[in-house]
Amino acid sequence: MKGFILPLVIFGSSLCSSTTANAEDENAAVKRYYITLSNTERTLIGRGTGASIVVGESFAAKAGLSKDDVANIGKYRFPSLQEAMNFMSGHGWKLAEAYSTTLAGSANTVWVIYKDVTDEAQLAEGLIREED
Repeated sequence: MKGFILPLVIFGSSLCSSTTANAEDENAAVKRYYITLSNTERTLIGRGTGASIVVGESFAAKAGLSKDDVANIGKYRFPSLQEAMNFMSGHGWKLAEAYSTTLAGSANTVWVIYKDVTDEAQLAEGLIREED
């Protein structure tokens, strides 16, 4: 019986360690990137400017976006944050955090969204759109 248990234990431990190593290799290739969706509402007049996508310079560089691309992304307007998130979720983005601030008669709501990618080229998906 001892001759049977020892090889079984050795085989089981080597199987577990190889499975863990493979999972770590797959996870090492996945990177998470964040951008924000923003909606500003003028509380004094009760009008909103619509929701927009906000990307930083570092993100733009990693995604391969030109300055013109970033400028065009800043022009996109969605009727609401929900509409913006519905659009972005279709391209693999997920909600990470949401918060609001109020300053000088304006309420600013920000949704921080993220996307896990294996290739930085996937970051630009959905951000570069044809002009309407």
